[in-house]
Amino acid sequence: MNTLILCEKPSQAMDLSTVFEKKKKQNGYMEVSDEQLNINGFLTWAVGHLVELKEPQEYDEKYKSFSTYPILLEKDDFQFKVSDKTKDQFNNIKKIFKENKIDEVIIATDPAREGENIAYKILNQLKVTDKVTIKRLWLTSKVESSIRKAFKNILPKEKTYGFYKEGRARELSDWLVGINLSRHFTKISRELGNDGVIHIGRVSSPTLNMVYNRENNIKGFKGKKFYKVSATINKDDQEVRTELKNKFDSEDELHEFLFDNDITDLTQKGIVTDIEKEIGYTMPPKFYDLSALQEDMNDKYKISAKRTLEIAQTLYEKKLITYPRTDSRYITEDEKEMLVENIDYLKEITNTNLNNELTNNSLINPSKIEDHYAILITGNDFNKVDLKEEEINVYKSILQNVAMNFMDKEQYETTTIEIAVKKLIFEVKGKIIQDKGFKALLNKQKTSEETIPNFEKNEEVDIELDLLEKETTPPKRYTEKTLLKAMANPIETLEDEGLKSTLKESKGLGTPATRADIIENLKKNKYIQVQKNKIYITKNGILACLLLEGHLLSKPDLTGQWEKYLNGISKGEKDDDSFINTINEMIKKTISEEVKNKEIIQKVAKEKVSSNNIAKCPACDNGYLIDRKGFYGCTEYNNGCEFTIPKKLLEKSIPPTVVKALCESKTTKKLKGFKSKKSGKSFDCKLILTKENKVQFSFD
Repeated sequence: MNTLILCEKPSQAMDLSTVFEKKKKQNGYMEVSDEQLNINGFLTWAVGHLVELKEPQEYDEKYKSFSTYPILLEKDDFQFKVSDKTKDQFNNIKKIFKENKIDEVIIATDPAREGENIAYKILNQLKVTDKVTIKRLWLTSKVESSIRKAFKNILPKEKTYGFYKEGRARELSDWLVGINLSRHFTKISRELGNDGVIHIGRVSSPTLNMVYNRENNIKGFKGKKFYKVSATINKDDQEVRTELKNKFDSEDELHEFLFDNDITDLTQKGIVTDIEKEIGYTMPPKFYDLSALQEDMNDKYKISAKRTLEIAQTLYEKKLITYPRTDSRYITEDEKEMLVENIDYLKEITNTNLNNELTNNSLINPSKIEDHYAILITGNDFNKVDLKEEEINVYKSILQNVAMNFMDKEQYETTTIEIAVKKLIFEVKGKIIQDKGFKALLNKQKTSEETIPNFEKNEEVDIELDLLEKETTPPKRYTEKTLLKAMANPIETLEDEGLKSTLKESKGLGTPATRADIIENLKKNKYIQVQKNKIYITKNGILACLLLEGHLLSKPDLTGQWEKYLNGISKGEKDDDSFINTINEMIKKTISEEVKNKEIIQKVAKEKVSSNNIAKCPACDNGYLIDRKGFYGCTEYNNGCEFTIPKKLLEKSIPPTVVKALCESKTTKKLKGFKSKKSGKSFDCKLILTKENKVQFSFD
């Protein structure tokens, strides 16, 4: 029987090849066989997406125009094509099928929705029939023992086919929303004075809207004064400060409260009325899932969510950690055994005496694992692998997270003292760490101890009251950490109780594996920018949100419900045809609705365009040159002005300052770094603009 094993990338195939007795490298694949595994056949690979969705104009030439829409397709109407970039590898796989009778395909792409989608798109494009048995290799670690175990526990197609259906539904719906609504809102924005493309996304738009709402809350915030009562207790030459929980809106309200409680003087005597001591414990943090890892790395090292995912993927490829694109923080008994086997390695690296059992056995919970268990170390020594500083930081954080779960709980004693001042009761809390437990690994963490003097019940103490004037503070800007949290649980960003109720059962915005890309695309489209780890919305972003205001796609509750539905598709509980039809209906509804705030949009568009203007266009004298990604072009392009200046001339980058000088003075200063096409030698010269508005070199 001939078997074809389909991996996602060449490196994955190389890892899998290590378990085969015989292997022979060919062009784009390997011939492999192994008696123990009972496999004889071919090991090949994709290079990402070998097959992709066709562009609108490939359905009909009329869709080449950005102003032509809607393009509404049902699930079976979508067409796919082989990617030009990777067609050679697709043809290598096609050749295997053509020259050999393949009886069985083992899908060995990344064990996730995207990997499933990549594989089935290739098989569908090759028109692989039902006569070929399809199976699934579900691999969560690249160490050899895990690969062998996975081959011995091959899954039937039915176990994971739902992930393909979900992945396909995501891809098709994202295409529909992106193509149709980007065209629609770009057209409207241009009518209102904007000069760029408005990028709309099924998940990115409501995510951007959360940043926009936060920006509005910060800008519209008006600090409100409030008043509190504090007490300074003097005992054994030590001062202890505490506050009443009560807050007052005015000084009059505060003074009335004090009068009602017989407080006429700020110097008082207090009586200790109650002393309670209690032993408490803090459990080690749960194992990392991808979101928790991204949040922690952004917090500790200011690493972006996208970069953390890239680093985690690298560590996985280097066989140091298990599969990182997981949304579970739990494990099974099998993983616990693997970790116990690696306990000596953990002890050596952390230089800590670890237990041989997990501290929190509730982390062993298969019911809380949908696709993959938590991110764990494999036990391979990271010192034997060439790693960059960032990679070491992420790896050590994962290792530390695992190690802490084999350490004791933190144990502490809290003391709560109640002190009566006339009719008022002040509460003083103290905390003494009795056993640091797992927190001993967190060397740099500030102590959470709060030492207080020894008090006796019925003891009289001296108290000085103080009347405090405070002011409410504005909401904090998002960091990537807090934005990831908000995407995972958008319910916390809502004030509407009805929407909160709707979102309780939803799956958040995007998936752990896609959220980093969503944030990265918002940066790429210049909708947000990150400064000192804080996220700011740009004029581009504000414009996109104003255009979407009031529309369904701006609301996280709708997108959250879609995520829940998509998850239902993978479980076989929901229908993917119905989902695509729902997306089409939403698009039609959005296109039919009137855009609000047209005057505000015009104002923002004007401000945005003027801030992007580099120089007055020398050709038409009406428009302005702006950055159009690959070149500098005129804002009057739609009215016929085709004047452009390239961003690169003979390998020399042309910055906006040079463009400005060229347009205004018709010449530049001498520029260095041009490279001759003929000789390959570098040379220096000026650029000049001729009367015909042509850019030429000048050696004067």
